[in-house]
Amino acid sequence: MSNPPMKPDKPTLTPEEEARVKELLNSDEPGLRKTLGVVGISLGSMTRHRAAIEAAKTPEQRAREARWHKEEDERRAREKKEKQAEKLRKLYEKWCLRDTWLLDMEAVPLALGEEPTWLSYVIEGADTLLKLAISCAGHSLPIENVNEAQSKWKVKPANWVRWLKEKRYAVNAQLEAITQPKVPEIKAEAQTARATATREKNKARRLGHLRRFLEEVEQRARARNLSWDRTGIPTAKADFLAEFFKQYPQYGDLSRASFDNDFTQLGVKFKPGVRRNKNNVLRGLFSNGQAPSNRT
Repeated sequence: MSNPPMKPDKPTLTPEEEARVKELLNSDEPGLRKTLGVVGISLGSMTRHRAAIEAAKTPEQRAREARWHKEEDERRAREKKEKQAEKLRKLYEKWCLRDTWLLDMEAVPLALGEEPTWLSYVIEGADTLLKLAISCAGHSLPIENVNEAQSKWKVKPANWVRWLKEKRYAVNAQLEAITQPKVPEIKAEAQTARATATREKNKARRLGHLRRFLEEVEQRARARNLSWDRTGIPTAKADFLAEFFKQYPQYGDLSRASFDNDFTQLGVKFKPGVRRNKNNVLRGLFSNGQAPSNRT
C-alpha cells in the first residue's frame, strides 16, 4: 500500500497581508466586515501556499500521491459496499422470518433493497413494480388472499423472488439465497447412513477374509510342526500384508491404517524388531501347496 502524502506546512501571511489584517482589526468597520476581510486574506494565503507546494512536487511524488488516493478511494468504496451488504443481510433475515409480505408496502420495497415504511410508495421504481405485480396477480404471481382488498394482498417471499426473476428484475443475491427452498436434511442423513452401511459391510467382508487367511496360516504352521501364535507373528507386518494381498488383491489399495484397526479387532500382534525379509516364514508356508481360498 502506498504511503499517505505528507501534510503541508501551515501557510504564513506576507508582510503586506499582516499589515492589511492589522488595519482591518484596528478600523472602525463593523465586526462582520472585519471577520470576512480577515478570512478572505487567510484563504488567499492558503491557496497560494498550496499552489507553491504542488509546484514543488516531483513527478514521483505526484505519482505516489495519486496511487495513495486511488487506494483510499477503493478502500472506502469497498467498506461502503460491505456495510451495505451487511445492512441488507440483516434486513432480509428479519423480514424472511415472516411467512407472507404485504404486496404494496412490504414486498415491493424489499425487492428494491429498502426497509418497508409508510413512505415506501415514494421509493424510486416502486410504483412501476407495483403496477406490474398487480397486473400479474393471480396469474404468474400467486396471491395468498386474492379475494380480499388489493391493499391487503399478500405474497410468499419465495414466490415473490421467483416472480421477480421471471420478470427480469435484479434480485439481491442474499434475498434470493434466504428464500431458496431448503434441502431436507433427511436426504443428507440418508446418504450418510448408506455410506456408513457400505463401509461397515466392506469392513465385515475384509475382516472375514483376514480371519480366513489367519486360520489358513495357523493350519499350515501346525502341519509343519511350527510354533505359531497370532499374538506374536514372527514376520514384519509389511511381509504379512504382502502375502495377504497375493490371496486377496482387491485390498491392495487400502490404507495400512485400516488394517491396523483390523489387527486390533482380531487380536493380531507382530513380534517387535522383526525386519522385512523376502524369505520370511510366512512366505515359506505358501511356497508349496495350495494357497488359501479367497472366495467370499
